[in-house]
Amino acid sequence: SGTVRFINDIKNCYPKKKRVSKELESLFPNVKKQNKKQSHSGDKTGKSKTDTTYFYLPDGSIASVACYDWSKKMKYNDHLRVSILSEEYKDWLNNKAYK
Repeated sequence: SGTVRFINDIKNCYPKKKRVSKELESLFPNVKKQNKKQSHSGDKTGKSKTDTTYFYLPDGSIASVACYDWSKKMKYNDHLRVSILSEEYKDWLNNKAYK
């Protein structure tokens, strides 16, 4: 994973996310893609949001690019995150890490 901070500037994250998504589309042209906008589960107020594009790779891995728009109360920096998760790591995150 890697991040680019957009401190108090989330509106500039979205054009960067679009550019990175297009680059990933050229790297992975024939994979299933999904866009998802939702509240961040780490913020119980529901005020922090994520806007993520997922790329489901043939080996079970997932590439993603996301803008994180944190509420002021969370005291995190808004940012763009680009990640690639192996199937094993994804399984660990979903089924073991937070249980």
